[in-house]
Amino acid sequence: MHPRTRGLALAGLMIIACALPAQAGATTGSTDSPTTSTSARTALTSTEFETRLLSLVNARRTRIGCRAVRTNTALVRSARAHTRRMVAAGNLSHRVAGEPSLGRRIVNAGYLNWTAAGENIAWGAGTPQYVYNLWINSSGHRANIQNCGFRDGGVGVVFANGRPWVTLDLGRHR
Repeated sequence: MHPRTRGLALAGLMIIACALPAQAGATTGSTDSPTTSTSARTALTSTEFETRLLSLVNARRTRIGCRAVRTNTALVRSARAHTRRMVAAGNLSHRVAGEPSLGRRIVNAGYLNWTAAGENIAWGAGTPQYVYNLWINSSGHRANIQNCGFRDGGVGVVFANGRPWVTLDLGRHR
């Protein structure tokens, strides 16, 4: 499988999007817990940042006639775990060294029988609105957000040195 990847660097900020077709296979899920640190720049907890960002994504989706994505705990687990791995590696990537592909990560987190998956990532954008603006002004990220086929979503945010690292995992399952 060759995921479509698009990278973009804007004024010291990094954002990347990818989308994948369905992939077979299932394993047991993980039990990752949420991160609750705060950023001096936003004064939001990671969970508040995640909630606000998903609200912005859903506002756009409903504005264009798509259903809002439902928060899916498995996709939240996947997004948070991937974000922690990116921070630990100091590398903004859809696949950190030693990490499985997006499809395997969401299955490992418990998102089974999926038929479509996509992922947006970002680093350094200090507010949910800023992350959303970067994504919506980038064709690959916007395509994931506006893909009406996605029904479920999960956001993972980790603050490192006062800057957020962000993962949005989107999916649809049978």
